[in-house]
Amino acid sequence: MAHIKIKNAEDQQYVAGQGIQKELTTGGDAIIEDSRPKSLIQRKQQQNMGRGENPIQRIPRVSARFQRIASTMGEKYGVDTSSLHPTHNSSFPAKLNAEATIQGSEIHFAPGMDTDYNIKHEVAHAIDNKLNGVPKGDKLVNGQTVDTTREKVIDRMVRGLVIQRKDVPDGTNSIVSKNVVQLVLSKTVLNVVGEDHDESGARRVEEKQFCGIRTDSDNYWLENEFKARKITERESQEDIPSADPPSHRLDHIFYWIFIYANYLYGYLKEANVDKIKRTCRLIPDYHYNGLKLINEDKKFLEASDETVGQWARALIKLNDDNDGLPFLEKIKLEVINADGSEKAESEINKDKLRNWAGTNEYKNFLKLVEQLVQIDELIRRYQGATGKNISDKISMVRSSEMHKAATQQFETKGVWKVGDQHVQDIRKMLRGSAFSRGKETNYNLMSKDGFNEEFNAR
Repeated sequence: MAHIKIKNAEDQQYVAGQGIQKELTTGGDAIIEDSRPKSLIQRKQQQNMGRGENPIQRIPRVSARFQRIASTMGEKYGVDTSSLHPTHNSSFPAKLNAEATIQGSEIHFAPGMDTDYNIKHEVAHAIDNKLNGVPKGDKLVNGQTVDTTREKVIDRMVRGLVIQRKDVPDGTNSIVSKNVVQLVLSKTVLNVVGEDHDESGARRVEEKQFCGIRTDSDNYWLENEFKARKITERESQEDIPSADPPSHRLDHIFYWIFIYANYLYGYLKEANVDKIKRTCRLIPDYHYNGLKLINEDKKFLEASDETVGQWARALIKLNDDNDGLPFLEKIKLEVINADGSEKAESEINKDKLRNWAGTNEYKNFLKLVEQLVQIDELIRRYQGATGKNISDKISMVRSSEMHKAATQQFETKGVWKVGDQHVQDIRKMLRGSAFSRGKETNYNLMSKDGFNEEFNAR
């Protein structure tokens, strides 16, 4: 097994593979979750267009011009616009008879419609949404909710006038600029929505209620709950695998157990109490999810019964062996009371935490995890990927299957919540060589940020 040294504080940590130099964020939380949103729209008329700008036919995905305009407007209003992502020459706006669309942080411009004015207009919508929340809409166009109530404010922003929070127009004499829409949760098609699993998990009940109201559907799936295809008359739900492939999901679970076992060394050396707590929670969570997946989806795992049995025995050994989860429980008790309550800062012996990193107990824990996970086998299965690339490749395979299932079942109404990395993966695929440039989804794809804007504005 090839190893590389990783600087962590003033010590070094050995991690199999390459490129793991800091905590990864793609999938670092509970792997099994989902969500679905809907579509709201802000519309502009054509009158303020064509102010002398020449249409740009081909410019980079994130042009310097867009960045300059967004940054300047953001500084003026005290709003961070760095997360805005423009797609130029997009075919999507035409579906709504629009020149541009905005959904959360995603902005699409029809070919030749990325003029300075349109860029300013869309950035203004994004800033206004940050300051005042996403409007709920007042019209319906082609099955999408459209909002025209903020156009007077947006026009003032484009002309350089400063607005205040809740600077709402009179509504009756609103100046509507050119046919630009803002999308949120859709009532007519499937919503595939990104999330941070911890964040959404803590507010799951509220999210389900919110999505039900916005989509007129009680359908709300966690990441592993949406099915790979529609059910037939002779089938039950149990006969159809998850759209999130169980085999690849299990690989991700083993991978993250391995990674966090390695991270623990640096967290102990730094006496990083918050990350130690998180690691002591995540590894048992992954362990539980792995056994649950094997128990419930065994027939869908793309492996022999012998291999599946090996995976199950590995997870059971991790739980039963004193060098496995019982060791982790010892570390947990250094930062959390036996009854699960938080220890006061004064009660935590940080020197003792630092000393744990150099003990034989930690080394035995790491050795056991490495034996059980068999990282070399994971590398082989994902075509020689090492380090973070293993997670990237597993994630992309999962995302591709999710996209396929959503495309086939786009008419299924509701919200499917998935890790936000999968939303980003799908957008990369749509821009990549495997798909035609400018191709869009027939379902509603929404990022975590886009959903949170709508959810927080409720």
